[in-house]
Amino acid sequence: MKHILFIIPFVLLLTACGDLKTEGSISIPKKPETGDSTNSGGTTNPDGSGGSTTESGDGGTTTEPTFDYTKDPFKANLYYGRSFLTTDDERNAYDLIMKTLLEFEVNESNKNNARIGVNFIENNINITYNQLLNIMKYVLYDEHRLTYLITSTVPRGTATGAPNRPQESNGFVVEAYFDVMGNMLSTARQIYDTNTPKIEDGVVKILSKLSNDMTEAQKFRVLHDAFLNNIRYSQNGFGVNNIIGGFVNYAALCEGYARSLAYLCQRAGLEVIYIEGYATYSGTGSDGSDAFDHAWIKVKIDGQWYNVDPTNNSGGALVGASGVTYTNFLMSDDEFNIDHTAGLLSDKKTPTSFGSFPSSAEHSYPFDMTEYNK
Repeated sequence: MKHILFIIPFVLLLTACGDLKTEGSISIPKKPETGDSTNSGGTTNPDGSGGSTTESGDGGTTTEPTFDYTKDPFKANLYYGRSFLTTDDERNAYDLIMKTLLEFEVNESNKNNARIGVNFIENNINITYNQLLNIMKYVLYDEHRLTYLITSTVPRGTATGAPNRPQESNGFVVEAYFDVMGNMLSTARQIYDTNTPKIEDGVVKILSKLSNDMTEAQKFRVLHDAFLNNIRYSQNGFGVNNIIGGFVNYAALCEGYARSLAYLCQRAGLEVIYIEGYATYSGTGSDGSDAFDHAWIKVKIDGQWYNVDPTNNSGGALVGASGVTYTNFLMSDDEFNIDHTAGLLSDKKTPTSFGSFPSSAEHSYPFDMTEYNK
């Protein structure tokens, strides 16, 4: 299927697989490859497993707060993009953006605004415009709830009106504004409040199938199978490229497949990376080759990373495809990368997603060890 190119404030590439976004000329710096992308510090909210009781130092018990799915960020190790940030200002900017966007409120004074504002100077954060562009990309690659709220990673200078560059002082951004769905905060709030509880219903139905005595591999197998049993591939409809498609309409493009399964992993406390790139296992790209833009995930099981292509495990990029297969399930890089290339779009030169990815385990995960029979 040929590409259809739209200019909104950013580029949307509709391919044989799906709707992948790129923001043009800003390059993402490469992170030195390590065995573990965990970054200590940052957000401290629990994952989506709900509240839990733990023993305190004085012999008593304390109850951790229950995860609020409408606004709480995840723990820092569940945000792969955050691990690329190297300074306190970058990490603080990331955390402030995440918190502000997830907690945004609408009132009489801002309801007609087209953007949500984040003030860095008043929070003592020194961040340049180019740093902010990269940080915002990481935020939207990491936090899948924001993909049906924020429509562009490009920071603007005003809450309404022309999309000018943010004001800067001594080379640092004072305050930045980010475009919202529907171009109005009141509309964006309605979209978010309408869909978020529906998404939560679908997520909880799947999470309820997990058991405390499952291994990480068994938990992932349950998430993977339950999700794919309830979704079909579609190129049309609201939310096909985000988690609305995955948990409300149950119809999605590859981006919606990958983001939805990644969100399930985050809610279950599994480290996961949402990845964009290109694949060559089927379809025809715009250049006449078999390469097409695609999205998938990498999940950490027992301390090692494995590749999973949920779209291909649901019949591939074929309209109406559904069900569960294990074509690309917990695979090593050597096997998976035969027909998947991460970080580049199908023109094989435009960067997307992250600048580098952790190496996988040497061998694919033993399939029989993912089964849970109790």
